[in-house]
Amino acid sequence: MERHIIPIYLQSADVLVLPNSGKEKISARYTSPLKLLEYMASNRPIVASKLSSILEVVSDRECIFAEADNPISFSSSIRKVLDDSVLAKDISKNALNKVEQFSWGNRVKNILSIINNHTQ
Repeated sequence: MERHIIPIYLQSADVLVLPNSGKEKISARYTSPLKLLEYMASNRPIVASKLSSILEVVSDRECIFAEADNPISFSSSIRKVLDDSVLAKDISKNALNKVEQFSWGNRVKNILSIINNHTQ
């Protein structure tokens, strides 16, 4: 699949789901979820596992959380988004606004700031 098609698929979804597992330490604590950033940029509601690796990026203002490795919790969270269009719109908008801080330009500024602080 060509990469330029991915945003089209993401924006056509009613809800985007990120069911990371909490069973593996690397997934639960250390994964940098690039897919989550793509989801945030799509302006679609997100349901994700409530794991520290995800919570480092989003809060309940940008995402609906489900218990990791629990299909019933995910089902309930997805239903919550589908049943509440105002909630879906609010978290989508908040995620889209927040994802800007993770842009490559902002990442470069942060890295340069750290470097400059250490070299002075």
